[in-house]
Amino acid sequence: MVSYHLTGEKIKLRALEESDIDGPYLDWLNDPDVTRFMTAGIFPQTKEMLRNFYKSISGAQTCVYYAILDKATDKHIGNIKLDHIDWINRRAEIGVLVGDRNFWGRGVCKEAVGLVTEYAFKKLDLRKIMIWANTENTAAVRCYKSNGYKEEGRLREMNYNPDSGKYDDHICLALFKDEWVKRK
Repeated sequence: MVSYHLTGEKIKLRALEESDIDGPYLDWLNDPDVTRFMTAGIFPQTKEMLRNFYKSISGAQTCVYYAILDKATDKHIGNIKLDHIDWINRRAEIGVLVGDRNFWGRGVCKEAVGLVTEYAFKKLDLRKIMIWANTENTAAVRCYKSNGYKEEGRLREMNYNPDSGKYDDHICLALFKDEWVKRK
């Protein structure tokens, strides 16, 4: 039986496994709608690239990658990571990908971010979590703000957008542990 690391109302999070590479993960990375706001979507991804990526994160002390599973069906619907964990300064960054379009707009991102934020503050005793968002990705920005994250800064013309042929701005949103505690 699989042990689920974090469980919410609609989703479960478990460690990303090498077998996930053989599922829909690669298709998501090659779907321009899914990766619209990600650099990964500009160049085609291969199974070999994904395996090499998985090997690079396996056992790393500065990142935790989770598969997001639909709680009702155990279907793999996305991934979320706690990355760039800085144990000295007690901060990290979250990144999320809801790859299965059938779960867009259903609160999966909000719940996944909430679960990982709680884990980072309660279990890892981090003091600050950051999330980067393309300013054009208004749904993601709303999701992060609904979890209490506040805009800290803007990086102008950060990433190339192949749809517009221009460079999009990114914002950094962050949440401190003491702010999170006050919200609970």
